Amino acid sequence: MRSVAALALVSIAICGSGCASRSEQARRVLSQYREALTLSLVIPSIVVVGAETPLRFRVQNSGRRPIDGCVGLSRNVRIVPDNDTDGNEPVGVSADVVDHPGCRQRFRLAPGAHFEWNETTRVPGIVYGPASLEVDVQIVDPRHCHPFQGCPDTMLTASAPMDVRKG
Repeated sequence: MRSVAALALVSIAICGSGCASRSEQARRVLSQYREALTLSLVIPSIVVVGAETPLRFRVQNSGRRPIDGCVGLSRNVRIVPDNDTDGNEPVGVSADVVDHPGCRQRFRLAPGAHFEWNETTRVPGIVYGPASLEVDVQIVDPRHCHPFQGCPDTMLTASAPMDVRKG
């Protein structure tokens, strides 16, 4: 019985120090992501309510070191009306939240390099006229993933102007 307890304590001590250093490494990587990566978004200038709207994303490494990362699964999409004097607040279009972040598309970016991909969304008829589409995209660190907790992640935000019109 004593040997089982001793083995358990040794395992906890080994994992405790290893897990802590792995967690610290993940925090450093996410800090590097936030400092070096920028997200941009291109959409049509006129968006028709209910129609499928193409989204063109670009993540760029403006840092001095290469970055390995993944586009994650979580997204938040909002419409921000240009005329906010009427009390208009950002309107949520969609939210895909994943509590165990994983990798949708992996990328490796040298300093100054970029990665692009396409997605689509539908804009509801809640806001009409000039507005901006604002999107949060999850970026994950694929090198520090945990089988039960997923990968460490951060969100990058981009926005683009549009004119919302009835279909």
